[in-house]
Amino acid sequence: MDTVTMSVIDSAMVAICREMGLNVQKTAYSTLFSEAKDFTCALALPNGELIACAEFIPAHIGGVPILVRSMIKELDVRTIEPGDVIVHNDPYRGGLHTPEHTMFKPIFLGDELIGFAVAIGHLVEVGGMAPGGFPGEATEVFHEGLRVPPVKIIKRGQDVPHVWKLMLANVRTPRTNYGDLRALISGVDLGERRLLDLVRKYGLDVFKRTVADLLDYAEARMRDELRNFRDGLYTFEEAIEDDGIEDRAYLIKVAVHLRGDEVVI
Repeated sequence: MDTVTMSVIDSAMVAICREMGLNVQKTAYSTLFSEAKDFTCALALPNGELIACAEFIPAHIGGVPILVRSMIKELDVRTIEPGDVIVHNDPYRGGLHTPEHTMFKPIFLGDELIGFAVAIGHLVEVGGMAPGGFPGEATEVFHEGLRVPPVKIIKRGQDVPHVWKLMLANVRTPRTNYGDLRALISGVDLGERRLLDLVRKYGLDVFKRTVADLLDYAEARMRDELRNFRDGLYTFEEAIEDDGIEDRAYLIKVAVHLRGDEVVI
């Protein structure tokens, strides 16, 4: 693919993610979205590969591929249909922590799934033993609030009432949570429309080849950077403060093995 087309499509996808985020921000109920901007919007391929994101909360971005793949594994991609929206916040299924809720919307061109619009946002309240989802005395994940495995909150464009009822009945601020969940849904709805407009403008074949070239280009640049470092074993360790239950620090160690343009962590 020529570099001009590749750059235009790349920039367009990033602009889509930024517009998704602005939609989330302007339709949210809580200041955690509207002021703190504690959310992230992204586009991913059907296999979970991240292809574009916006500059809101960078810490969310690394979780997108894991979240998408976990969702697909849980639901089976063959059960996902146009108009569906899936919600998920379970830390044991790729979620970041229980307050962080992810909305996925499949993007279909005809009968073909071409990607997912993804919006991740930190809800102000998730139930559990203390407001906000950060109880200092928690000793297990069940203390931290309601865990939601990947489940359809909208099916073929229609709300799934029992999912909404279950999620809102287990939080202290149902109205605010409802508004913020709707804001995330508005983001993925917009992402779906905008990406389809882009694909229809350039054609599906051009889109697929461009995305493949972008991923190859990103990998090539990363490998070039790695070659600038000396081969060897690099180690680091850091301690996390006590968790409030046991009076001790928790040591985290990492070893990075570098050889040429390959890294093993």
